[in-house]
Amino acid sequence: GHIEQVLLTTTGRVSGEPRVTVLSAIQHGDDLLLVASDGGRESHPQWYRNLVADDRVTVQRGARTQPMRARTATPSERPE
Repeated sequence: GHIEQVLLTTTGRVSGEPRVTVLSAIQHGDDLLLVASDGGRESHPQWYRNLVADDRVTVQRGARTQPMRARTATPSERPE
């Protein structure tokens, strides 16, 4: 799939406030793939830690916003 910019809204795991992050995403079938690399740092980015705590996220793509459920790729899914 092609890479596009999206706005990901997660819920802050400490604050409970909405947190918006601009990310690159790849469409993969019905799924949208996000890479939680945090620029190659050792630790996971804040947005990833937030979605692990609460998997209900909102993704804005252009003018369209949709609620989604987030999950971490399984080890067998990662190579793909």
